Amino acid sequence: MGTMRSVQYTPRVLDPLRLARAAFSDPRRHARMFRRFLRAPGVRSPRSILVMRPDHLGDFVLGVPFVRALKDRFPEAAVHLAVPRRIFELAGRCAGVESVTVLPDRIEYWGPPSRTPPSMTLRRATFAWRTLRPLRPDLAVLPRVDADGYGAALMMYVAGAVERVSFSESSTPQRARINEGFDAYLTRALSLEAPLHEVAASRRLAEALGCTTERWALEPLTTPEERARLRAVLSAALPAARGIAFVAPGANEPRRRWPAARFAEVATRLVAEGVGIALVGDRGDAAAAAEIAARLPAGHVVDLTARLSVPETIAAMAE
Repeated sequence: MGTMRSVQYTPRVLDPLRLARAAFSDPRRHARMFRRFLRAPGVRSPRSILVMRPDHLGDFVLGVPFVRALKDRFPEAAVHLAVPRRIFELAGRCAGVESVTVLPDRIEYWGPPSRTPPSMTLRRATFAWRTLRPLRPDLAVLPRVDADGYGAALMMYVAGAVERVSFSESSTPQRARINEGFDAYLTRALSLEAPLHEVAASRRLAEALGCTTERWALEPLTTPEERARLRAVLSAALPAARGIAFVAPGANEPRRRWPAARFAEVATRLVAEGVGIALVGDRGDAAAAAEIAARLPAGHVVDLTARLSVPETIAAMAE
């Protein structure tokens, strides 16, 4: 099991002048500067919860049950999401969410703290001060276990959240490199003995916050009309299939991409059992999808890359 550690802070109000002077790249120095201006942690009944979701589409959808678990645990709290623009529309469909804030593209940077430009740190801190701090979060949570390219831990810190919870920077090698020193911004950090998938990690974090995970299940986030349109497309393209397997060959990070030939090998075995293959993704996945489709018999595969909207792609995942 993961272990939580706490860091105590002294109550004060954050000084914007000191914030402006904090545009350097060492999170530990930031923490030492801000620590005496922050309130002490220990919220038991938060009235405002800020959930930072600097995710891509797949990770966000898989993490929706975390938001529901938080709402079940703290039904009186207002839950606010902060997400990249690419998933803003989808985030607005989450049940029980009070507001959704867009994380601007100009604060995304996937470099280690030692190489992060001071201007980037200042932009992140300024955004948090102006946009997230007015939400007055008692609890701020970053449920992402892998690296965060938006500096979410810093923004939770500057937003003035009483308690700031996430995974330790040592959770994954990528996080250790990109988010080195970011544990200094947290009041509680969950350490993992072994790497976990985002779903298992989110569930572990929810349990550490006292949430029950019995109802942990994906939510469609789609309308009946969107699901009906998808079924009609699939029925027309794969009328003889005894079932449909959706294959999404793309990934935003090269290290997460499985070779197209491997996807094709698995898909071929499914086709032999009478399962139809539906390829989904965006334009960047078209080449991999075409390679997979070329290795499968005609009439058993349909290429839907760049043909579905985001909600319709989610409908495919829900199916």
